[in-house]
Amino acid sequence: MASLSQGMSICVQNQGGQHRKGRTLLKRVCGAAICLLVLTSWVQAQPLDNLDAKAKRFVDFMSQGQCEQAEAMLDATMKRAMPAQKIEEVWKGLLAQAGPYKTQLRTRRESIQGYEIVFVTCQFVKGSLDVKVVFDKKGLVSGLWVVPAEDTRPWKAPPYVDKGKFVDKDVTIGRGEWQLPGTISLPKGVGPFPGLVLVHGSGPQDRDETLGPNKPFKDLAWGLATSGIAVLRYEKRTKEHGGKMQSVLSKLTVMEESVIDARLAVELLREQPEVAQDRVCLLGHSLGGMLAPRIAQGQVGVHGIIILAGTTRKLEDVMLDQIQYIANVDGKVSKEEQAKIDAVSAEVEKVKKLTPADRGKARILGVNSAYWLDLNRYDPVALAKNIKKPILVFQGQRDYQVTMEDLKGWQGVKASRPGVSIKVYPTLNHIFAPGKGKCTPQEYSNPGHVAQEVVDDIAAWVEDVTKTP
Repeated sequence: MASLSQGMSICVQNQGGQHRKGRTLLKRVCGAAICLLVLTSWVQAQPLDNLDAKAKRFVDFMSQGQCEQAEAMLDATMKRAMPAQKIEEVWKGLLAQAGPYKTQLRTRRESIQGYEIVFVTCQFVKGSLDVKVVFDKKGLVSGLWVVPAEDTRPWKAPPYVDKGKFVDKDVTIGRGEWQLPGTISLPKGVGPFPGLVLVHGSGPQDRDETLGPNKPFKDLAWGLATSGIAVLRYEKRTKEHGGKMQSVLSKLTVMEESVIDARLAVELLREQPEVAQDRVCLLGHSLGGMLAPRIAQGQVGVHGIIILAGTTRKLEDVMLDQIQYIANVDGKVSKEEQAKIDAVSAEVEKVKKLTPADRGKARILGVNSAYWLDLNRYDPVALAKNIKKPILVFQGQRDYQVTMEDLKGWQGVKASRPGVSIKVYPTLNHIFAPGKGKCTPQEYSNPGHVAQEVVDDIAAWVEDVTKTP
């Protein structure tokens, strides 16, 4: 779940984790958790000439140990946050996670919300990653992340999808400055149909929850629409409005990150003439799964809750476990990896010692103290025990981000009340794609799909709990 967050740090929580844009956030890398701290200053940028070359040169300086030259390319805010010594630490931390650096493969450009961004795709021994370099109007580096490399292979629909049985409809969730584009996959035929809203994991997710060549939410939407369920998916606020998020960074919680928009999405789906208002369910993945009870609490129109790999432990503990797992994948922990584990462990202790008096004062693990204080008051298991709605929980046994340890919390919910179903899939990973052996971050760079068994099980459950008496 927790993807690592994103921001002034390049921490990569995976999924799931929380993400807010702005000066410090954690970012999910390869569904895993690379945790390098990198500061980000969001300064509006305009298209400039030669930015690709500048971005490549910046990466060259870091990879060649010429950190003073890299520092000279930063704007004033970034220089304070990332002097040459810090740049060196960040690069070494990246190498500890991704393996030795090999070469630059390509660049691509994006202009988003007034920002000019260059992605430099770099090949490391353990895989490829994009170094995301943000430029200000003067051509200075004002933001830096490491993110999963964009996969150039075309996505192909899984075999259980029949495109002749549904249509995609573009919609807009919410109103005003935070409105979000979305897609409803509507079954063809005579409705009204049962509906399902998909809620992302942590990080600036798109509507497909794209991870490398994988698009698990598109798999689910098209597979379930093929089975007669109307499915709404949408761009996450931290993806669509990353630049504007700085205005709320000091107060940001999961309410602004996920909960508010998910509730608006439920309202929108219920308004569709093709959808039965009293037959709409909510599906949360990873962070979205952890938050699903909170989203559904008191929300009119949520008939049932589906939780895919939702953590029940404290997010900071999940983050630390992810980093320890990744460091141990090859059977040994390097000095650099242990240093990163120790650093994150120290930050975790800070989270646990937060008090209300610390609100707005501390920035820990890439996000503000208000975020942690809000999450640490939230107990998804306790809330789920008291929500009188049917709940379905799925867990992949090979998932190292949200583990079987988290499942124990949901099993406690099942033991305490009726209407809770749980299923474990022995061969599936965090995005519910099949695999063999020990799951590693590199697995998410391989094309795959949500297992058909998962799609079929969700469809059967939705039909059962929403059927007309």
